[in-house]
Amino acid sequence: MNEPLVYDTRAISTYGIRILWLLFTVFIFYGALIPFDISLQSDFVMSKIEKISWTPFVDPDGSRASIPDVVQNVLFFLPFGFLGLLSFTRHKFFALFLVVFFGFVISLNIELLQLTTRDRTTSVTDLICNTFGTAVGALTALLVFGIYSGMMRFGFFQRAFNNKHYYLFVIAFFVIAASSLQPFDFTLDVGIVWSKVSGMLHAPVEFTTRLSDELVVGFRFFLFGLVTAYWLRSVNNVVWPLAGILLSASIGMFFEFAQLIVVSRAPTAQDLLVIVIGCSLGGLFALIIPRNIAAKIWALPAIFITAIAASVQTLSPFDFVHQHNAMNLFPFLHYYGDSTFNAMANFLETLLIYFPLGFILQFVFSNRKSAFIFIVLIVGAMAYALEFCQGWVVGRYPDITDVIAAVLGAVIAGSLCLRWSRVFNGQVVTSNAEIRQV
Repeated sequence: MNEPLVYDTRAISTYGIRILWLLFTVFIFYGALIPFDISLQSDFVMSKIEKISWTPFVDPDGSRASIPDVVQNVLFFLPFGFLGLLSFTRHKFFALFLVVFFGFVISLNIELLQLTTRDRTTSVTDLICNTFGTAVGALTALLVFGIYSGMMRFGFFQRAFNNKHYYLFVIAFFVIAASSLQPFDFTLDVGIVWSKVSGMLHAPVEFTTRLSDELVVGFRFFLFGLVTAYWLRSVNNVVWPLAGILLSASIGMFFEFAQLIVVSRAPTAQDLLVIVIGCSLGGLFALIIPRNIAAKIWALPAIFITAIAASVQTLSPFDFVHQHNAMNLFPFLHYYGDSTFNAMANFLETLLIYFPLGFILQFVFSNRKSAFIFIVLIVGAMAYALEFCQGWVVGRYPDITDVIAAVLGAVIAGSLCLRWSRVFNGQVVTSNAEIRQV
């Protein structure tokens, strides 16, 4: 008897992850050199070389290196290592050393290029931290891959993981995790954590009437509850609607409470309520609407809901002025004066708003690749219009960077949708034995 074929789901992750890895590498160079105030004069370069502290974790003035700077440099390269390791489908242990080496080479080149910049400092400490961050990210990916490979030896997990609804769940899971924990400025400072806990105990229920990101979060968790319920139904869970609501809401609340160790965020009763309502509506919607509903039907509601939710978040608190602030057309220039964590938070926040829209819009055209033009036009126009309108809001400054983030989020989602569609329409299949050999 021939061995039954299963979906080769590696085709989904490898393609999209390699693109992300390349884009993140470009971003590393861009972020490390902005605003590109460069001088190639030999005297200037030599003066910067003389100021280098060759003692690790010691600044040129003899003081100890800043702990926040050390942590930021480690975290900055952690995604590079994680994405790099997952970009290789075979020989994972060899790939581990290769990715770490790539991280070292890229960091070394950045530090050398910073010798020509007027406002950047070349540091041995940065080189060590960046390489260490790459190694941590790669080891984390190797651990995740090992756990996944071990689970795939069991028939139950093969049935649960080798279906399209599971991979929708995974994509939604990472979107939820990133949106809840960004900007990833984690802390183990007991004082900070306890102050948040104490605030929750003294005011456990505190609601505000001014809307900001509630609609964005609600729509995000609605989709999460929806795909979770569909996934559980695909593995013949007899109580899948309730189980989908409980699982998605539990995951959402876990990440909300995990904000206790994120310096710039804190869990609130209002966010918890939005999470529960969103997941509940998603699970109930999955019960009412069949799984085989035409994908194109989702397009117009998704555009409308995203536009409304993004408008509320972008233009809040709706306090307008008469004089319009001009849009900054230099990508990431305004982010340069901010900390790494804040810059990452602003960029990711905008990217994730338009991520679901990019995934759904990929279904509009039968020619999937031509859909990218449609995605860029729709998302780009929507994001630019909202960003331009920010020029009339008090305390808001329009920035082309946010438009780039919106389009990038939609394009990444569209790429994942395209690969997902190819795999689960039977274009890419393999045998269980071939998967186990990897």
